Amino acid sequence: MTGCAVLCALAAAWLIYRASAHQRLGPRLAGARWRWAAGVLGALGWALGWALPAATLGVTAALALAISALMAGLVALPFADAAWQRWRSRHAV
Repeated sequence: MTGCAVLCALAAAWLIYRASAHQRLGPRLAGARWRWAAGVLGALGWALGWALPAATLGVTAALALAISALMAGLVALPFADAAWQRWRSRHAV
C-alpha cells in the first residue's frame, strides 16, 4: 500500500510538472485547457496517494508520505529535464 501511495504521489508530481509552461521533457500540452486538466489530475493523484495509506499508517504518516514523495518528484523533475536537454544537445546529429 505504501508503494502505491508513493507511485501515486510521483505520478501527481509528473502531471503537475507537465502542466507547467517551462517543462521540456515531453511534447507541450497544447492549450490552457490541457494544462489545467493535467494539474487537476495531478492534484487528484496526490489526494489518492494520501488517502490510500491513511487507513493503515494513520492520517499524519500518510500525509507526510504523500507530501515527501510529491516534493521529491517536483525537485527531481527539473534536474531530469536539464540532464535530458544536455544529453540531446550533445547527441544531436
